[in-house]
Amino acid sequence: MKKQVYAALLPAVLLLASACSKSLKPSSVQVGGQAKGYQSTLAGIPMSYGSTRITAFDNGSGSNDNQAGLNCLLVYDLEHNFNPEVVEVNGSTITTYPFLQDGHPWQPVSTSSATEDFPELGGDHVIAFDYYGYGRADHLIIYTPGGSDALGYNFKILERSSDGNPGHWNTIVWSQTGVGGYNLTSIYDKIIPYDMGNGTRNSLVCYRPGSGNFYAIQQQAANFGPGVTPNYVAVVKSTSGVPGFDASTGRPVSYDLRGTTDQILAEGQEPNLALICYRPGSSIYWEFTHTANSSTFTRTVASTSGEPGGIDLSQPQDRILEYDATYYAGTELWYRPGSGGSVGIDQGLAGSTDPYTGSSGFFGYPMQYNGITDGPSYIGDKFVVFNGTGRVDGPTSILCYAAGQNQVTIIEANNNGVYSVVY
Repeated sequence: MKKQVYAALLPAVLLLASACSKSLKPSSVQVGGQAKGYQSTLAGIPMSYGSTRITAFDNGSGSNDNQAGLNCLLVYDLEHNFNPEVVEVNGSTITTYPFLQDGHPWQPVSTSSATEDFPELGGDHVIAFDYYGYGRADHLIIYTPGGSDALGYNFKILERSSDGNPGHWNTIVWSQTGVGGYNLTSIYDKIIPYDMGNGTRNSLVCYRPGSGNFYAIQQQAANFGPGVTPNYVAVVKSTSGVPGFDASTGRPVSYDLRGTTDQILAEGQEPNLALICYRPGSSIYWEFTHTANSSTFTRTVASTSGEPGGIDLSQPQDRILEYDATYYAGTELWYRPGSGGSVGIDQGLAGSTDPYTGSSGFFGYPMQYNGITDGPSYIGDKFVVFNGTGRVDGPTSILCYAAGQNQVTIIEANNNGVYSVVY
């Protein structure tokens, strides 16, 4: 399969390949400046469909210590308006590859319920995963909450082909009944990678907002590696949310997961990852710490007014992402799409001083769509964190896009914390 190569804008490289047919634009802008701040396509891939989803994964060269390989983006659309593509960002060069599963173009599964594009309910979800525990998220999990593919599978793990092409993948694990006893039968189901104590994120947290279901699933096959069948075991099972104990009183507590907007985020450094539980639109924010190989969590923060020192979580479209956690452990990127939006970078758990905040878009990216009421089909601005420069101190690239509105940009931070538009 052929690949296409594009040149990206970086602070030291201000040229675009003529094949891109994109105009030259500044490599750095000030907040509120006059630069446009976005493109209409991502290296030729359209951003004109609201059901487009993007996830970042490792090219196979990263590690827990640097995530230097987290430079690939899988772009796919649930309505099959275009074939999925892998976008590989290497400094000043962007290369695209057709995405093939088992030698054939992958056709993502949509469902009749996959209509709320911003919260991403239903349809195929893709997350990057450290399958072998090598310290890099170089495998992909495709799961279909509330649905399945044509063969009835709702959970699959994919591995890169040995030919080295970032777009060629083979299915190595498949299931019709979810994973580790978690059945994935609701469109609300979510999966995130987690580290239960092995030092790498090769465990999984599965949860169902609105229901209270929460599983922590660990790979327990002996001598696990290539050629060994994984054994995923639920070491924590709960139908009443995230179970734990309060750090100050020692009393049992539980984040109930009864809100349909509930989100769970893993952040920090292995093997003692924190869990951030929050409810956009209700201002509820909890933090749990976790000791390696423990089946319990300790609540250290419980707020009803949002993240202490950070976003107030009063709007249902509010989101928090892990950002550059290997360099500044526990750094968070929070954002509120719509009406010019607001963005903050919170260095440290529980709201330490933000090195960046803004409320008029994000370095020229307008943030016009809130995902709830703005635009058709619940279109909203989304951010994806990745590492487009191969930095060994952690990922500092931010992809911003509004699928369905032809808007996409890449923002990059340099060593001094100065942010620039690089695409």
